[in-house]
Amino acid sequence: MAVISDSQSEDTGSNPAAVVVSMLGKEAEMVTIDMMGTGKKIKAQMICADLTARDIAAACDLANPNAVWRWQKGQIMPTIDNLVIIADACGCKVDDLIAVK
Repeated sequence: MAVISDSQSEDTGSNPAAVVVSMLGKEAEMVTIDMMGTGKKIKAQMICADLTARDIAAACDLANPNAVWRWQKGQIMPTIDNLVIIADACGCKVDDLIAVK
């Protein structure tokens, strides 16, 4: 864990993000989730694991596969709980399912 000296704290004020940027020596960049890309990654992992939308819907305790199809199209995002279930069912990590911009 990095220790922040008093001089670093004074240079950046009380803004913790500025302290992190100062420590990293570069500008912070906003990372956002790419919904379409995430949908494609979910679909690709399901294909690799030979799983259908109905299989994933059952694993996520969903009444029907409509939400899974919408995830695959990038229309909506699965909850974190469902991402963990999908990753487990597909034999991958949650990071393998999420695309960022």
